Amino acid sequence: MEKKEGQVKSIKHIESNLEWARAKGINIKGTPLIWHNAIPNWLYDNTKREVIESLITKRINHLIREYPEVKTWNLYNEAPGAENKLIKNNPIANWVKSKGGA
Repeated sequence: MEKKEGQVKSIKHIESNLEWARAKGINIKGTPLIWHNAIPNWLYDNTKREVIESLITKRINHLIREYPEVKTWNLYNEAPGAENKLIKNNPIANWVKSKGGA
């Protein structure tokens, strides 16, 4: 959704799926708000945990505002995976670890 920092784009199939669910009266669940395996390349340039946390907060706030019909969200997908010793130099996983892990 954000291949370039600050340029969040709408994704057609997500929008059409949301429209379909709204039309059917389906309760929509969003998942996940953050995940260490789905991050844009530009995020790897940010190594300061304070910057990462600010970007995470900004992203979560954007999604919640952009999709008010989503009343339930999973915050993090596969949080224990961030502790995997094979995951190195991953800004999201590093942030999770800095907060006390999964």
